[in-house]
Amino acid sequence: MEEPRAKHMTNGTREVTTNKDKTHAAKAKHKKMRSGEPGARAKKTVYHWGNAEVLRWLKKYDQYNTLYSQVFQEHDLSGRALVRLNPIRMEKMGITNPDHRSDLLERILRLRLKHEQNELKILQSSQQQPSS
Repeated sequence: MEEPRAKHMTNGTREVTTNKDKTHAAKAKHKKMRSGEPGARAKKTVYHWGNAEVLRWLKKYDQYNTLYSQVFQEHDLSGRALVRLNPIRMEKMGITNPDHRSDLLERILRLRLKHEQNELKILQSSQQQPSS
């Protein structure tokens, strides 16, 4: 059985919590972050992705995931490297089909534009908010 823990509140009372309570709170916080509610933490931009996020993105495209996920993993491709790919680099990585390179580059460009539009919205909204 898990041991309850006492937490002192600012109003002088004590609140007793358990690890189970903390797990529920963490799940609720994660759900809030994904929902876009006020106070929610923003998602990482593509420029801050690691290889795991790049591979997660590639999984959306079954054909390319099957063919190139190992290539992306072997090259430890980060988000920053992903958006900087060009046809020559892709060919050197082993993506030899020109149609695949072209289609992947278009998808990468769409991803980059989506993230840059979100960044622009954040900048615009921060400029419109009155400073306190």
